[in-house]
Amino acid sequence: ISDAVPVTAGEQPLAGPVRNLAVLNALRLVAGVTIRNNVVANLGTGGILLSGQTSDVDEPAAPVPISKVINNTIYGGATATGIGIKVEQSSSPTLVNNALVNTAIGISIDASSSSTVLGSNLFYGNGANGPTGSDAILPPGGSTLFIDPASNNYYPAPGSPLIDTALN
Repeated sequence: ISDAVPVTAGEQPLAGPVRNLAVLNALRLVAGVTIRNNVVANLGTGGILLSGQTSDVDEPAAPVPISKVINNTIYGGATATGIGIKVEQSSSPTLVNNALVNTAIGISIDASSSSTVLGSNLFYGNGANGPTGSDAILPPGGSTLFIDPASNNYYPAPGSPLIDTALN
């Protein structure tokens, strides 16, 4: 996804402060995006970036977006390239059932995004997996995951560890 006109730092649209209701939202949580059932292949620097925003000391605390990244295939390329999923600046996503294959770093989460939830993600051929979370799927070396990634065919190969390993 790209904008027709590049957006410079400080000009991107951001969620406003959270609304005060009868039940106080002390965690500052706001609805974020859902990214589901995509193939992101042949990465440059990265595949999916989930970023919140920071607050200066004299500003109200920034909202914390809750996003979901579910059932995506992220393939760095023939050689391990880029960061598969990067979480930064007080974002609070749930990352479930994603395949992170041939990336330099599978998942990168900064310290301000420690509430990130990880589950049942598959990691294969990465330079470093990063945090793997619960029920990580780590196929043995030499596994064939896709039919023909060189031709951009990312359907699971027969007997692939991708088949029937997702969290329901």
